[in-house]
Amino acid sequence: MLKKTLFQLHWLFGISAGLVLAFMGITGATVSFQDELLRLLNPSVLQVEAPNHEALPPAELVRKLEAQEGQTVAMLWVEPHGDSAGRV
Repeated sequence: MLKKTLFQLHWLFGISAGLVLAFMGITGATVSFQDELLRLLNPSVLQVEAPNHEALPPAELVRKLEAQEGQTVAMLWVEPHGDSAGRV
């Protein structure tokens, strides 16, 4: 009786811990591959038409964005080539 009860408790806690660890692994992988998943699921969101004029240097782009929005830029992600949109 005690052996059977201990086995059932062990099984219950093992399944519970396994589910928690699996959930943590899946959400961690999702966060780690956030940029890749965004490109995979929404390819048109990050695509823009290449402008005819020369692109602004990052420092000037940040200065213009901060003046326009009234907020401080914490991160600027710009692809050096291609038609990928910059992200602020």
